[in-house]
Amino acid sequence: LVRGLPLVWRTALVLGAVLIVNLWAVSYSGDGMLLLIVLLVNGAVILAALLLALDLRRLQEAGEKLARGDYAGSPALSRWALPDLRAHADHLGSVGAGVQRAVEERMKSEHLKTELITDVSHDIKTPITSIKGFAELLCSDMPLGGNKQEAISKRILKETMRMSSLISDI
Repeated sequence: LVRGLPLVWRTALVLGAVLIVNLWAVSYSGDGMLLLIVLLVNGAVILAALLLALDLRRLQEAGEKLARGDYAGSPALSRWALPDLRAHADHLGSVGAGVQRAVEERMKSEHLKTELITDVSHDIKTPITSIKGFAELLCSDMPLGGNKQEAISKRILKETMRMSSLISDI
């Protein structure tokens, strides 16, 4: 039952039990001043422990958000949070910012890759279309003069060399 309770409630339960045991022990002494001191000390300890438990819960929630992909900054801790907890909260915020930066860089890289593939595809299709057209013209039954056939052959050679150069550049 206790393990199923949230951290803050478990802390309150344990500290309440400690307070009851302390009060019970002091009540047998019969000293009213000692009872007041025990109440004040236990109250301060319970308050500090609950604040600590609340800050720990906020850190836990921030870690859960990071695990879900929510990178929205550092968790807000109480103004009495321990410096170590504040540093941990800052580190969680830094992790989120770093992951967000990495995602943005990855998206930019993917965009550039897609753009490169589109440009290369277009640059290769152009000479292939020319070569195909000239080759179909040479293979057609249409009679061509020697000069035309030679010009077409030179054009095919030029486009082939251009495509070869593009592929070498890639």
